[in-house]
Amino acid sequence: MTIGIDNVGYSYLGQTVVSPITLINGSATLVLGVPSVIQSILFALNTPKGSLFMRPEYGSRIHLLLFQPNDDVLQDLGKLYIQECIRENEKRVAFVDSKFQRSDSNASFIITYRILSSNELGVLTYPFNKF
Repeated sequence: MTIGIDNVGYSYLGQTVVSPITLINGSATLVLGVPSVIQSILFALNTPKGSLFMRPEYGSRIHLLLFQPNDDVLQDLGKLYIQECIRENEKRVAFVDSKFQRSDSNASFIITYRILSSNELGVLTYPFNKF
């Protein structure tokens, strides 16, 4: 089963299995278009670099920041690791910018990206909880 939101004309962006995987009538649910791009970015960010067998270059290094102090160094390294991850793992988009929001124990990155084939901007909030 394929689902998507406002995806008329976005089939060129492909489709991705929904994460977490859900089965409907024995088939994995797929997303089409822009949600497919978002799922792929989130999967790459949540996968520690070097953890996939036969694809050691896939993923991000953002997990290395989990036990670091919630300061400006975390902010700068987070932006760097997000930019590196999107550049290396998601060829359908280009990284534009990343903003950092922090509180005492939580942080989130507001990621702005551009879909290369249509030149449209998208925004994704990536929660980075430090518990």
